[in-house]
Amino acid sequence: MDMKTRIAQLLADTLHKTWPEAEGLPEAADIRGQLAVPPDPTLGDYAFPCFRFAKVLRMAPPKIAEAVAAAFDAPETARVEAVNGYLNFFLNRVNFDKGTLENVLVSGEKYGSSDMGAGKTICLDYSSINIAKRFHIGHLSTTMLGHSLKRIYEHLGYKTVGINHLGDWGTQFGKMICAYKLWGSEEQVEKGGVNELTRLYVKFHAEAEEHPELEDEGRAWFKKIEDGDPEALRIFNWFKELTLRDTARVYDLLGVKFDSYAGESFYNDKMGRVIDELKAKNLLTISDGASIVDLEKYNMPPCLILKKDIAALGRDHNPGASNVFVNCGIPMGLLCLTLDMFKGFFPVYMACRTVDIREIYFAAVIAAPVLGHAIAPLNGFHGGKCISTAFGVMIALIPITPIGFVLAFLYIFFSVIVKINPVRYRSILTFALFGVISVIWLSEVGKFPIAVGCGAVSATALLRHTKFFSFIPEGSREKLPEASSAENQL
Repeated sequence: MDMKTRIAQLLADTLHKTWPEAEGLPEAADIRGQLAVPPDPTLGDYAFPCFRFAKVLRMAPPKIAEAVAAAFDAPETARVEAVNGYLNFFLNRVNFDKGTLENVLVSGEKYGSSDMGAGKTICLDYSSINIAKRFHIGHLSTTMLGHSLKRIYEHLGYKTVGINHLGDWGTQFGKMICAYKLWGSEEQVEKGGVNELTRLYVKFHAEAEEHPELEDEGRAWFKKIEDGDPEALRIFNWFKELTLRDTARVYDLLGVKFDSYAGESFYNDKMGRVIDELKAKNLLTISDGASIVDLEKYNMPPCLILKKDIAALGRDHNPGASNVFVNCGIPMGLLCLTLDMFKGFFPVYMACRTVDIREIYFAAVIAAPVLGHAIAPLNGFHGGKCISTAFGVMIALIPITPIGFVLAFLYIFFSVIVKINPVRYRSILTFALFGVISVIWLSEVGKFPIAVGCGAVSATALLRHTKFFSFIPEGSREKLPEASSAENQL
């Protein structure tokens, strides 16, 4: 029992003992709420106002205070003084210290513990070191404060979860990998640890001053980490392992432990469900191509959820024109559609005027833009659905064959007249029929290379809309969850 509670109980007992016939006297719990620590230590350790008893006891507050002070007798107090209607309690320091020490000796490690937190969980985020950097003095305060709070809450019966939320995400890690590839070696990094990683990072920025193209290489390596490239992830995780190995020595010296080391990278593949939920609740707003939650009505700045990443914003995780229309508006959508179509149109248009369209290799010219858009090797093999590019190819072929009108008719027919949903099934049926019709028709009219090219375009589009598209590495495909599986991402 704490001393404040003990004084409240003794005061309640004294009141009832002094005026046994009185009704409406407060109990200990009520009195405890009225006990206060005086601003001046000369007025005692606790003070209690007696004014509230005047009506019940039909006495003046100073008389009540004097009567209680005279009757109050307990080893916990050295004396009790009545001052202008107040009771000032002075603790018996000797008895207080003796009682405290006896409790410590009896309770041992359980002294001060309680079950107030039973059934409750407290999560504490502390330390939060940065990968590939030294544990420094700036991390020390949060590390020790967090660890101390964790131990206090555990002593009070709470279940605690100590989280070291690592700073392990961002373009800087792509730069680290780039620097390692250019100037480092496994032997040097294993030997030098975090110091060697720091040296490489500093060298990267020094070299980037003279060779700005290195910044692009760094961003490309980070994109590989985002896309699940096996080599990039291997090096990235190795850097994390080296850093944690280095900081473990410091944590062991401090006696600090954690239940979780889940850093920023842990949530890379778990954002889909949150984004879908924000969309379902109409909380996402597009601002300059970025997705934000507008908090203006709370007098707070907007919360940035996603940068201008159309692949992440789209429910099908496709960087194509349709998602640009939805997430960036009509002007940007039209621009993306035009560029996608031009990507297919221009090479085929130029080839029609510079090569012999009767040669079989012309089929490769027709298929190449669509295949390149679908595979997208320079984008971590995360290509688009290639519909716009396919239409661009067909437009370029109009002077040679009107086969493109067949593709346009089929797409409009299954979109407007006989509506087929979802869009993926509509595209599969459209390109399947187009492939059959184009191969048969163009072969019959003696345009075999074009027939093969159109067949290849159809096959690429079909595969890109199915789960059998084998061009995407398995490690990368895992980063492209279907919208229907978003509920399982967290």
